[in-house]
Amino acid sequence: MPGITVREIQAHLEEMVGTEVSPSLISSVTDAVVDEVKAVYLSIGITMDGEKEVLGAWLAQTEGAKFWL
Repeated sequence: MPGITVREIQAHLEEMVGTEVSPSLISSVTDAVVDEVKAVYLSIGITMDGEKEVLGAWLAQTEGAKFWL
């Protein structure tokens, strides 16, 4: 997975959901889905305290007006 390492994914999961996941499990999951995932679009907001929060995540082959409807 270009752009993010297995260790970074592991740290994000631990921070977001409070669980530890092994690097080998992360690799297995990403290997299984990498060909299916062409684009992930995130909607991110900023709280009044300056914290980032993911508001939503969507998978799509392409981005366009129909997608955002």
